[in-house]
Amino acid sequence: MSYAEHFELQTIERKKNIAMEKRNVFVLIIIVLFSISCEKENIVEVFKTHKWNNHPAFQYDNSILLNSFSVDSSYMVISGTDFFSKVGDVANLGGYDSIFEDDFIKQKNIAIKPVSRKIPITSQITVTYKETGSSAAQVNFISTANYGSAASYSTTLKMEEVDPTFSGFNFERAAWNDCIAINENGQVLIPYYSRSNEVVQLRLLLVNTQQTGSSMLPTEILDTKIIKIEDEYEYHVNYLQSSNELFFVTTDSKTYRIDTEGNLTDKFDDFHLYDMVQRNDTLYAFGYDFTLGQNEFLHSTNNGKIWNKTSTSEFEIAHLNLTTIEDKTIGYWRSQIWQVMFSDSGYSVVELDNDGLAGEIITSITAYKNKVYVTTRSGLFYRNLSNLFEIKEAGSN
Repeated sequence: MSYAEHFELQTIERKKNIAMEKRNVFVLIIIVLFSISCEKENIVEVFKTHKWNNHPAFQYDNSILLNSFSVDSSYMVISGTDFFSKVGDVANLGGYDSIFEDDFIKQKNIAIKPVSRKIPITSQITVTYKETGSSAAQVNFISTANYGSAASYSTTLKMEEVDPTFSGFNFERAAWNDCIAINENGQVLIPYYSRSNEVVQLRLLLVNTQQTGSSMLPTEILDTKIIKIEDEYEYHVNYLQSSNELFFVTTDSKTYRIDTEGNLTDKFDDFHLYDMVQRNDTLYAFGYDFTLGQNEFLHSTNNGKIWNKTSTSEFEIAHLNLTTIEDKTIGYWRSQIWQVMFSDSGYSVVELDNDGLAGEIITSITAYKNKVYVTTRSGLFYRNLSNLFEIKEAGSN
């Protein structure tokens, strides 16, 4: 090989090495920049805060929460699929000590079997159920003050013993509301299916209960009454609720008003009633008008005997779950929260800040002491009660 050829080969090799070094430097720069970018994203994520805080006590197996209820400032109860949680003063916790205000005490109750529906809780009783076939189906009545304590504080009602034609609870449409209703008198209304001679019909069981003198004793069942829904094609309960001493049951195409004696006092064929709330002496509700094919806002000044339709409503507003906090009406749907203002001529809503709740499914909202708590199907969230009515910023999730 001549000197010129050798020199040319060395020149080519040097150029290759220089190109390789440049490429390696470029790749190294890309890796460094990507690493810095990831670190910045991690830093932003770590220090990102939300208005609604996720409570650390309810994660993993304890994250599916279905309902909540507070008794003044004495205690608060949360129900999960197979457990309860309570927070409050020592005297109101059955001897269990709560060290901190947010120290929720979790305990399973052997009378509480896994449930998938929202069970009702009042200041007197909590009603839950067990469904593993018709012969084993039962309803449990538990003193709320002892919710989660020993099974001796619970009273059991076996459905098949009350009605031999019982074939299953009618809960499958109860996606957002309580699957069982309790009125202010402690009466309980339970929807179920009856099967006789291969004919399936909708039935309601009215249970009269009485809380004994001491909250440490079990709830007493006084008597029961089977209410028959004889109308054709009425197989499912879509909404079940109470107002004062009355019950309202919405089926596939009708709404029934039921009094304390278990009588179907009124039947409305032309509209569905969704959730309702009472303000002073007026009942306000959202519903669906079958004749016009649209969602409606209604009100009644005679305990639901006559309903006046006053305006239409948007889908998500019509399907709000309504509750009262700080003497104001709060509505929630999926992850959103509204304050709802009513009048005889219509309604207005203001969407409230839900920062931290995006993507959640809200199952209840309860105020306790100086905080407000939101139960969801993936955990418990809370914020200061004084900030609940903060209006949501336009354009936020």
